[in-house]
Amino acid sequence: MKKFCIHTIAFASITLIIIALLFIARAVTNRNITWSLPTEKHILFMGASHIERGIDDSLLKSAINLSNSSERYLFTYLKLKYFLRDNKQIDTVFLQCAPTDLWENADDKYHTDNEAAKYVSLFCTLFTKEEFFVYKDSPCRLISFSIQSLFRPKYYKPFSYMDQMGGGYIGVENNAKEMIVENVAPDIIKGSYGNATNYHYLRNIIDLCNDNGVRLFFVYCPVYHPEYYYDQAYYYKAYRDNFSDVELLDYSHWPIPLDEYYDAHHLNYKGALHFTKELKERFGID
Repeated sequence: MKKFCIHTIAFASITLIIIALLFIARAVTNRNITWSLPTEKHILFMGASHIERGIDDSLLKSAINLSNSSERYLFTYLKLKYFLRDNKQIDTVFLQCAPTDLWENADDKYHTDNEAAKYVSLFCTLFTKEEFFVYKDSPCRLISFSIQSLFRPKYYKPFSYMDQMGGGYIGVENNAKEMIVENVAPDIIKGSYGNATNYHYLRNIIDLCNDNGVRLFFVYCPVYHPEYYYDQAYYYKAYRDNFSDVELLDYSHWPIPLDEYYDAHHLNYKGALHFTKELKERFGID
């Protein structure tokens, strides 16, 4: 029995050492890769799926879409911090700011397995103590997804990691579906985790842009009947009370043809062309 315990302790110790060494190796690699963009790219479009499907950056010489489906502001903040570090030419950021980002339970997506599996795996090696603390109530989820990610070779390869983390426009071939209007019905989104984390990191993004002399705009992309899914009054009050120091570009009710929607929440490739051209002309983006 004593021999078994010694072997078990030895095995556990070796396993922990291997995990620690892998975490350090990946952290050093991820933090010190070149996050540089082409020098002509001085405008960033960031956020979650509204921007991912709604901005076709193939039309833009000086801008790049770095959004990622379901990306919460914690991850956008970490990403932006490194892009600003390595790209002094960046002067403007357009950031998705929709009801899903400010609603009563905007933190829900930090704590669901499918979302955490993707984003904890990608970003855990960029976390500081503050980010780890976000998952204090679900440590098993944090530890499990972090450890699993250490055994994925693609996260150690700079180009592969940047491709996964950077996101971007989803592409015409993946954005061709058209919304079926008859299938759209009221379905108020419910949750339970509050919004303190997402609000905190949105303020961090604002402060980071201010500290780096970067102009920040919030973008509420075109949506079909947004009141079917989120309390619009709550959204606008949350914006006014907490974040009105940043200009909101409110295109939520922008009149576009129905065949330009992918679904009630997103634009398809035709809508992305239309909306990208609108912002390109409005802000003189080349």
